[in-house]
Amino acid sequence: VVLSTESSETTFSPYIAIDSKDNVHLVWQDRTDYNGAGADYDTLYKKYDSESSSWSSTVVISTESTEGSFNSNIAIDSSDNIHLVWYDYTDYNGAGTDGDIFHKKYYAELFYWTNTEVLSTESTEGSSLPTMTIDSIDSVHVVWRDLTNYNGAGGG
Repeated sequence: VVLSTESSETTFSPYIAIDSKDNVHLVWQDRTDYNGAGADYDTLYKKYDSESSSWSSTVVISTESTEGSFNSNIAIDSSDNIHLVWYDYTDYNGAGTDGDIFHKKYYAELFYWTNTEVLSTESTEGSSLPTMTIDSIDSVHVVWRDLTNYNGAGGG
């Protein structure tokens, strides 16, 4: 089944997660100017509803992105809330134009996405390659690569 049916450009880096109701959640990068997202790479999302046996419409997650958005990762907490992280070169909320780690959450009970938050606020160099997990008390843990000489860790 082709899921990126709206795509006319390159797609890559799909990640998948399944919630407690066996719904499938998919996130990926796409260069298509979908719904006015621009011709840069954006983070896109789609859900398979196990009850109706159908896929949702594609949603642009990185709506504030004006530069490249890459390497998305997805995790789902015990309330079926969706957490997405990615790195992006957009100067969002003063993050600068080096790569930074962005996070967005979808509240399953309330049916809405939060505003994007920048996680790599201490970074002064490129941040990339985020990954995450959620523990048994729903704390989200995100790690990433960063070139900042933070706390004497060295750069690069």
